[in-house]
Amino acid sequence: MLKLALIFLVVAIIAAVFGFGGIAAAATDIAVLLFWLFIILFVIFAVAHAVTGRKYAGRISQLITGSTGLDDWEWGVTLMAKEVAS
Repeated sequence: MLKLALIFLVVAIIAAVFGFGGIAAAATDIAVLLFWLFIILFVIFAVAHAVTGRKYAGRISQLITGSTGLDDWEWGVTLMAKEVAS
């Protein structure tokens, strides 16, 4: 969504340079709308993620491990718990 907002912003700038005022205004409005929609959804999902994580605070240990294999980008996360009953 953020990528789409940047595309519309570039379209608006190019249209404004070439004198297409109507297209530039419409593309700018769409870019602003998509940007704020992205920000709102980001905040909503960040809060939801934080609330979900709080349910398991102190009950789950997280171990992040690295790789010694062929791929430098390889990593893993191991979650350990005695009992995770809601």
